[in-house]
Amino acid sequence: MPPPFLIVISLLLLISFLKFIHKIIWIPLRIQYHFKKQGIAGPGYRPISGNLGELRRLYAAAQSSKSMPFSHDIIHRVLPFYQEWSRKYGKMFLFWYGIKPRLVISDPDMIKEVLMNNKIAGSIEKLALNPLRKILFGEGLVVLEGEKWALHRRIANQAFNLEQVKSWVPDTVASTTNVLRKWEDIRGGREEFEFLPTKNNRERWRLDADTREAIKHLIKINSTSRDNSRNLPSLLMSSCRNQDGKEETLEAEEVIDECKTFYVEGKETTANVLTWALLLLASHQEWQERASEEVFHVYGGKEVLGADNLSNLKIVS
Repeated sequence: MPPPFLIVISLLLLISFLKFIHKIIWIPLRIQYHFKKQGIAGPGYRPISGNLGELRRLYAAAQSSKSMPFSHDIIHRVLPFYQEWSRKYGKMFLFWYGIKPRLVISDPDMIKEVLMNNKIAGSIEKLALNPLRKILFGEGLVVLEGEKWALHRRIANQAFNLEQVKSWVPDTVASTTNVLRKWEDIRGGREEFEFLPTKNNRERWRLDADTREAIKHLIKINSTSRDNSRNLPSLLMSSCRNQDGKEETLEAEEVIDECKTFYVEGKETTANVLTWALLLLASHQEWQERASEEVFHVYGGKEVLGADNLSNLKIVS
């Protein structure tokens, strides 16, 4: 009879092996079968790697293809897996990022339900950020789940109501005008900009510390004075009532994380939309002229634009 410690080790190894099989093979196959019964198909699951190999191949093929013409038809370049698999399996399909399933949906009503229904949105497991992106975003709405996500969402909704956002327009215009003037100074009469590549190592820890200290300074100012209560840190410091009628607030570190989240997320998405809009206007001169004429007609050549007349900009909007 083998020694007792060998029996214990053998049992532990057997349990570990069974857990591995259960997690890597049984659960993914069960999930795949569950969706297949509902008519939702997708590329087959491969143990451990999932569909990562196919994803890399599709992206490599898209990037190696010759330059594409300037048009709205960009899905095959930026999301080649969606074009390939939606054609094979339909607009809703399931694929595997390693052992994690990802359900792709494209129906507008379903997307709206996921984003707007707090019970659904708060219960969805968020994708984990890599350490570098986590420094950038902090512990904000992008990564939070459950009750903590719901609290941050309620307070953020108070900060971003329509009238509040409209009140930021003069500050936004002033900031944009200042940047444009700096660009003109940098351009120095040249017809185009000349950009130098940035360093790979941007001293992320130092920048993160500087950012946090700057936001902490704003929080300290707003905690002693409410003269500028329209700014984002001040609004995120306000309280809200939960479902039980109890007032809740965010801690200082949570306010800092949300400020970082909204700045990074807002900057990236807004910059992409504005860049694309400017490219379209540059390629369609007639629309550029009509949009410019509309702005001058509505605002009469004012240097600082307000939010009151935005609804009159039919072409621009």
